[in-house]
Amino acid sequence: MRLSSFVSYFFAGAFLKNGVPHFVVATTGRRNITPFGRNSSPLVNLLWGLINFAAGYLLMRFADSRAEKKADSTAWQLPYEAGTLFWSLFGVIYAWFATRQEFKKGA
Repeated sequence: MRLSSFVSYFFAGAFLKNGVPHFVVATTGRRNITPFGRNSSPLVNLLWGLINFAAGYLLMRFADSRAEKKADSTAWQLPYEAGTLFWSLFGVIYAWFATRQEFKKGA
């Protein structure tokens, strides 16, 4: 498999993983942080989630088209799961730092 396919699968995993919380927050009607603002409306979160889903899907399609025909059918799973793990860890670390900052302000 080509390096471009590995990179595309990695970012596809990250984009698809990032789309889920924004979509869930939007469907529950709450506000959440997006690149467009710290307190984005549910509609903005819905749009951002859909943009992430579309980007992840397009990256998967690009990587599939660039993959060699003889490639192992499970070769995409490692970079894809690495992308989802990266974004999950980023979310946990970000939440941990944000909670620490809020706790320090309240104390």
